[in-house]
Amino acid sequence: MTFLIYLAVTLIVFQVSVSFFYIYKAIRFEPVSSENDDKSVSILIPYYNETPQDIIDTLNSIANQNSTYVKQVVLVNDGSNNGCNLDVENHLSSNNFSFTVDHIQKPENGGLKSIAMNYGYPYLSKESDYIVVIDSDTVLAQDAIRNSVSFMESHPNFSAASGAISIKDGKSMMERLQYYEHIGIYPVMKHGQSAIGFCSVLAGAFCIHRKGAMDEVGHWQNWLVEDISWTWKARVMGNFIGYIPTAHAYTTCPVSMNAFFKQRRRWARGRIEAFKEALKKNYKRSIYCLPWLAYWMAGIFVPFMWIALSILKFDVFIVLFSLTMLMNFYGCYKYQVIHNRKVSLSEVFRSTLVSFFQDWLVSIPHFCGVIDEIFGRKKVWATR
Repeated sequence: MTFLIYLAVTLIVFQVSVSFFYIYKAIRFEPVSSENDDKSVSILIPYYNETPQDIIDTLNSIANQNSTYVKQVVLVNDGSNNGCNLDVENHLSSNNFSFTVDHIQKPENGGLKSIAMNYGYPYLSKESDYIVVIDSDTVLAQDAIRNSVSFMESHPNFSAASGAISIKDGKSMMERLQYYEHIGIYPVMKHGQSAIGFCSVLAGAFCIHRKGAMDEVGHWQNWLVEDISWTWKARVMGNFIGYIPTAHAYTTCPVSMNAFFKQRRRWARGRIEAFKEALKKNYKRSIYCLPWLAYWMAGIFVPFMWIALSILKFDVFIVLFSLTMLMNFYGCYKYQVIHNRKVSLSEVFRSTLVSFFQDWLVSIPHFCGVIDEIFGRKKVWATR
């Protein structure tokens, strides 16, 4: 019994300590920015059986950027069979964009987003300075590309950076839960990681890469979760990965509990897949990824440790719970103030609660994802 209490306290204190470190770094880190109008951007957008209006909204958000960096968009239809590609083609033919659009038709669906991305990569301009990847249901804020390029120009040591993802307005419980997740401790942690150049994952919905770094690290192979695997592979090759809090994008999310669990199960498997990729690339440097893996793995068991601690040592549970909530609330609030985000105190409070209890919710799909990868089960997108 005593051992279980010590184990629970150790795991909880470990996770809280790492969180405190990243919160501290996030509050103190203020990225600089600089402009360079000579730079060019190519955007890669894979899609499969998407709602046509979502793709059109994505294209329009690119067209409405307040900068002229975007020179090319490569749309990859990954074997859609619902006719959405025809609606997209009609939209392209009836609009004159300031950038070229290559609408690539992949004959068959490959089952993985990474396969479609690899298929479209050769069509990207070799003259581009930056490659941006956007999901086909993601809408960019007007200054998203400008702020992304500005960040990369100001931080030449970064090879890639993640945009700041928010959830589009939704009314369902699952949509609201994920909305609070993305305005809570999650972006604070990523910003803190960026302060030391070790952002743990690029957002697949919106991220930017230097063309040279992409050529050096390679493309996305046939990874189940391409954003995590590319990030970890790049890290062991000596690349720095950042987070851009001012490059906002808005995306959709799973609306049912079943779809949410499948997504998080896939992401969990992707982390093990990513660590295996890092080991394969450079087993010595894979130690750089161990803190990410250890922190995430602890998160699978910490919810059960909280429960055990509340039963076995309630007074210790109350102390640690209170400290954790206060730390997360202060970190979230301070972060919103620093970046002038219009988030109310009540939303910060709700996001703090959601961030804490969501760990309990996702621990089961996370565990299942780890088992999937350990036993080499067939890779499927699950939510496609």
